Amino acid sequence: MKPQEWLMLNYTLPKNPSRVRVSTWRKLKKSGSVNIGPSMWILPLSAEHITVFTEIADHILQNSGEAYILKTIFLNTGKSENINDIFNSARNEEYSCKVYQLIEQ
Repeated sequence: MKPQEWLMLNYTLPKNPSRVRVSTWRKLKKSGSVNIGPSMWILPLSAEHITVFTEIADHILQNSGEAYILKTIFLNTGKSENINDIFNSARNEEYSCKVYQLIEQ
């Protein structure tokens, strides 16, 4: 079985203006990507996700930052769960929050 390939976006941004860091974070959250470390976000490899990360990287570069998009296979996550479980757990948590918000309305 072929291991799951991932896209990783690693970036840096100047501290100011903070609105750029916030807007980048919002774009990453909206894309469904998962934060796995300081300024390190992942999505499963797909043409659609390459486009998403490229657009976010362009936003970062236009705001005096640096951005790197990598294709990777995780050999070790540093945790007891594998990266698929981490990604799925984040998606399940996000889905649960959205369902709860709908119920509360």
